[in-house]
Amino acid sequence: MRASCAEGTLRVQRITTYERDARGRTIVETDTGLFGGSRIVWRIDYVGDDMRPSRRTQFDADGRRRYEIRYSGGREQSHIYYDEQGGVIGIKGSLP
Repeated sequence: MRASCAEGTLRVQRITTYERDARGRTIVETDTGLFGGSRIVWRIDYVGDDMRPSRRTQFDADGRRRYEIRYSGGREQSHIYYDEQGGVIGIKGSLP
């Protein structure tokens, strides 16, 4: 397979780190921009021993909840959007 660009032109866009629980499930995912810029943290919740998440919540660099995905049966059921104060400003999908 032929490369689509020269290796010297590649640049790091972001760094993602993962924290896992004893079962190997990702429970915290942190995206950090180049040079420590924009930081986004995802906290992932599970029900019991299920390996599929029940909820993924995104927090901004200041620790404010901004976005949430809720799952049921391994499928996305609702996307919830929050404002700067933590109030719900939009819901896409089923009402939680």
